[in-house]
Amino acid sequence: MQDGLIVAYAGLPGELQPGDQGEVLSSDYHYAHVLWRTGAMVGQVRLHDQAELDLSPAMVSPRGHIEASLDDSLEVGTTLQLTSARTAYDEDGPAGVLEVMASGGQLDQLSDIADEVYALVTSRVRTSPYVRSITASLDEDEAEAVVLATSASLLRDLLAPEE
Repeated sequence: MQDGLIVAYAGLPGELQPGDQGEVLSSDYHYAHVLWRTGAMVGQVRLHDQAELDLSPAMVSPRGHIEASLDDSLEVGTTLQLTSARTAYDEDGPAGVLEVMASGGQLDQLSDIADEVYALVTSRVRTSPYVRSITASLDEDEAEAVVLATSASLLRDLLAPEE
């Protein structure tokens, strides 16, 4: 299974439903980290045993998704928005521009970036030999909770202003 591949669950209904789509973040011959884009597990990254999980390539390719995002981004830079950004920056700095972007819905177009960063961090934390050695004695749910808490802490520390 190729990293970046968009997959659809094709197995029996359960925690995943047939047709739920996800993106393979990383994989080897036995396991795949999948970021679920639809269904009950949307936004979650899970490590799946490829032999036990019935995935099939979805009809959407990652390249098509990227091209669609780029096409959408070309519509954003109108003169009105550039003027609004200039005015907002002059009045309130970066926070003012952020407010203009949020009110116009442009931040929604960028939310995939945050999803990808979070998925990458949790994937790397989950597969870290150090974290695996720490969580080895925990149940699967407990280990996952530690991974998520560690990931959130790392991102929060990265974004926290230095005092």
